[in-house]
Amino acid sequence: MGSQALKYGSVAAIGALAWKAYQDHQVQQRTQADSAAAPATAAPPVFAALPAPQMEMHSRAMLKAMIAAARADGHMDDRERDLVEAENRTP
Repeated sequence: MGSQALKYGSVAAIGALAWKAYQDHQVQQRTQADSAAAPATAAPPVFAALPAPQMEMHSRAMLKAMIAAARADGHMDDRERDLVEAENRTP
């Protein structure tokens, strides 16, 4: 009984994630359509233009995301480890 409930819960969670991804995709499509119709007035902000504290927060978040993605399959091979270490050394 418990394993069946776990399976249903997992399927429900995956369905909820898929629905959220679909909604985000729809919003992105509408945003792109709206911005294509409107003339571009300003360039989008770039990473280098962020203030130092925000840049540091962004860099740390990206590093954590890279490490989590590399470990998602349960192990990190040499190439993934080298990429993470290279990113960690970059100021």
